[in-house]
Amino acid sequence: MAMGQGIEGVLERGSTRSALFVVSPESGDLVGYAFRNGSPVGKTILEGCMTEMLCRIDQSSEREMRNPPVQQFKDQPSAWMELTRVRGVEMTSESMRLEAVDTRFGKVAGNEELQLLFRGKPVPNVTGQFSIARQYEVGAADVLLLQNSGGTACPARYRFATVTARGITLTPEFGSCSDLIASYQEGNRIRVLMPKLISGSMSNMANEGQQRVWAKATYVFAQGQVVEQK
Repeated sequence: MAMGQGIEGVLERGSTRSALFVVSPESGDLVGYAFRNGSPVGKTILEGCMTEMLCRIDQSSEREMRNPPVQQFKDQPSAWMELTRVRGVEMTSESMRLEAVDTRFGKVAGNEELQLLFRGKPVPNVTGQFSIARQYEVGAADVLLLQNSGGTACPARYRFATVTARGITLTPEFGSCSDLIASYQEGNRIRVLMPKLISGSMSNMANEGQQRVWAKATYVFAQGQVVEQK
């Protein structure tokens, strides 16, 4: 059977089956692509991707599921497919990586001089190659997740910026050095997930295959502070 175009979706793991939840580019509907954890497809996906993060499959074959495992998952898509073959599995990132964004209180941007600008003026005592990874509204404040790009030894570190009518404040840097992230806003809290490398090189994380050993790192932003969940 020929393999078709790939898919990209958020991985959710169940007890015996797991699934990628993909937004259809044609209809905008949510589609679940399920697989057995112990199958060759399941082992390949679960070794290459992490729960709650985006997972990209370059090529796949699938068939319609007549008895989908709806009870195992919190998401309930409009259609279910079963993955039968996959090729080219890797984690990917949801970050926007914009050079500048407009908040309700003024523009925030990075520049070539390694400065972070707010309303066109440098933020004191903050330097780096900044991009805006995500933007949120938390009550009366706009909150930005900033990515500070580094080199191969540590591709990325992060800060949260809280922007209000009074100005902009930033958290200290945090992160595992990975440039692959997923984030979820839960009321006034924001969770940021990323791989934490246990062994191997940080460079080219998505292509290290069996040499890559990682765990999930979770950081929670609330009331202006970031805490790593253990």
